[in-house]
Amino acid sequence: MDAYSLFLVFLAIYIAILLGIGLYFSRRQRSETDFWLAGRELGPISIGLAAASAWTTASALLLATGLFLLYGIGSIWIWVFPNIAGLAIIAAISGRIKNIPALTQPELMEIRYDPMIRAPVAIAVTIMMILFSVTDFIGFKMVLGTFFGIEPIFAIAIMAVSVALYVGVGGFRAVVWTDMVQYILLAGLAAYV
Repeated sequence: MDAYSLFLVFLAIYIAILLGIGLYFSRRQRSETDFWLAGRELGPISIGLAAASAWTTASALLLATGLFLLYGIGSIWIWVFPNIAGLAIIAAISGRIKNIPALTQPELMEIRYDPMIRAPVAIAVTIMMILFSVTDFIGFKMVLGTFFGIEPIFAIAIMAVSVALYVGVGGFRAVVWTDMVQYILLAGLAAYV
């Protein structure tokens, strides 16, 4: 079996695992809170690994590589410190916001502060998520296209359909668990290399 065929087999297994996680957690949902917030039952380790995985995206890795090339290894703190600070802030405020009956960040800000802040926060979060998603799609497309010759439209379709299925079926619990699996795989690969 050549490298390309082997890659396709592993990609299919990987996608099947992600979809399996989504299906598994779809059966555990009993309410809207279960779907959107995993029933507010996730612990700090799962949330921390999911956050680390979400922050270790194609755009973040390309940014870190560019910083290292431009400014040397000392620039690692430009990338590492915000991540550590972000996790510390999440740890500090998560207990206080966990009991606020909100499903989204804009709703949380509205309840905690003022109804006038909901729309600007919703717009800012939407723009940020679109930009993050675009950079991840571009990174995924580039990896599959450069190393395996997969056409860009097919690479994007593979990612979009896979993510839409496991998120749409499994909710936030599926997102967290697939993020943890992806982060463990990435960390294991990085340790191996």
